Amino acid sequence: MGLLTGVFIATDKELSSLRPGMGGPASRFPTVQAKQLDPVKLATLEASVPHRPDSTSVADVESGLRMDWGEEFVYRVPQSLASALTELEPGEIACCAAAWAETEEWRRDAPAATRGQDLARLLGDLCLLARRARHEDKAMYVWMSL
Repeated sequence: MGLLTGVFIATDKELSSLRPGMGGPASRFPTVQAKQLDPVKLATLEASVPHRPDSTSVADVESGLRMDWGEEFVYRVPQSLASALTELEPGEIACCAAAWAETEEWRRDAPAATRGQDLARLLGDLCLLARRARHEDKAMYVWMSL
């Protein structure tokens, strides 16, 4: 089955209502579902975003661990990455996704034929979610289930 992931937005109060075994955030929060997205891949995303002086490290993402239920985890997306996603122009998405697709982490997990297209769709959806989070004054989180 693999790693299931949902990137979602919530306030701190809303986040506290999330419980293990609920099937993830998709039924309760605005969510972008993904497969095989993990803290390392998330950290490599910001490095692929053009014209961003700060980059997110794996330690930044992993230090954002909010919930650990053994086989389910919730991480807060670093604000620097969420902000970078809100600033990514539509014309930059395909180029950024292509660079992200060429990271070692994605090359191991996804076939080359679909990797770039799939990541372009995912990145576009993440940008829309990040903009909504900013508009609604919410944070972005990543839920993962092994």
